[in-house]
Amino acid sequence: MGRIQTASVIPGFRHASLSVLALTLTFLGCQTEAERSGSVVRDSAGVEIVENSDFAWPDGQGWRLASQPVLDIGAIDTDPNQQLFQVVGALRLSDDRIVIANSGTGELRFYDISGRFISKSGRKGGGPGEFQGLRWLGRTGADSLLAFDWRTRRLSIFDPAGNFVRSVTLDALAPAPPSHIYVGLFGDGSLMIGAQRLFAAGTIQSGVHSDTIFHLRFDSRGLTHDTIGRHPGAESYILVHDGGLELVPLPFGRTPRTAVYQSAYYFGRGDSYAIDLYSAAGKLTRSIRNRKPNERVTVDDRRRYIERSLEGIDDDDERRVIESLISDIPFPATMPVYAELRLDSEGYLWVEDYRKAGDERPRWTVFDPSGRMLGMVEMPDRFTIHQIGPDFVLGSGKDEMDIEHVRLYELIKPR
Repeated sequence: MGRIQTASVIPGFRHASLSVLALTLTFLGCQTEAERSGSVVRDSAGVEIVENSDFAWPDGQGWRLASQPVLDIGAIDTDPNQQLFQVVGALRLSDDRIVIANSGTGELRFYDISGRFISKSGRKGGGPGEFQGLRWLGRTGADSLLAFDWRTRRLSIFDPAGNFVRSVTLDALAPAPPSHIYVGLFGDGSLMIGAQRLFAAGTIQSGVHSDTIFHLRFDSRGLTHDTIGRHPGAESYILVHDGGLELVPLPFGRTPRTAVYQSAYYFGRGDSYAIDLYSAAGKLTRSIRNRKPNERVTVDDRRRYIERSLEGIDDDDERRVIESLISDIPFPATMPVYAELRLDSEGYLWVEDYRKAGDERPRWTVFDPSGRMLGMVEMPDRFTIHQIGPDFVLGSGKDEMDIEHVRLYELIKPR
């Protein structure tokens, strides 16, 4: 048994009224199940429940990505500006330029729509406009860019040309980096950060551990409006022994997922296929459900997980230590039912299916702004979405040679 004391993520926020920023939602009228094929809407103590059982898109008439990208940045090239390393974000600006948050070099890189390098901002370091742990890239409606450094708790603002404007330090976050973090931008320019501290103060025992994730809202000066959400955090497994403790992610563990749009945010963990919608003040207004069940963890799933955990480890002693550690971990009975949430520019919610080890093909289920389940869109193998526009999807991933790329695909929407 060990005892660890850490600073709290929340040093004592005041409760502030956010009524001026209250969520405005268009609720569905009294529709029958036949009028909304595959979905039923009901009320539960003032919360709208949307139950989905089938896709609304007819076969062959759903959205899909074009087979080839219209833009591909990233290669083994003599030009280092075409070499990408640890991409954590990418955006298409209103003038069609592409900006990439290249965390490996601490840079924001700008390219034209043909993929030609234009300029870059930032670098590794602790000075103004520099980054030690570039984690997130966002923008306001006027193409001002926001970049968050999770190590320094600092938000840097750049103009559309990439010139550094100013930075603010989010002092409300504890000095030590959190174990899990989410960053999102509301429509009014205020910032949401979901932060989970690894341990709360107290006695730590061996077993499955999950602290609370706090959703905090900051204004443009870096001051907190309020703590607008408290939810179950990511699951880890802790093994306490005489020499200290070991901490590893729980195999198939639940991880909090958040997505912000305008004056609301979605949250879920994949415990079941339920995704809740909250106002910017933290009030639950809607819960989107899908009858898809969580898959059971089989003996083969456990075996594949262990094999992947040992991939690339040649040292026999290290392999034995990891095998011994994994043997102590209690595998959950089921997997999470979904892996990630995204929102497109028109307010449609995209939910990525949870994938087993070895499955490299992302599959995203699309829900319209009312919560109705429309259908599924497949992405290229090993592709991470960064932005979904009205007619494009921008993301990053590695090719067969493990070279990083940022690619832009046309999003085809049959009428």
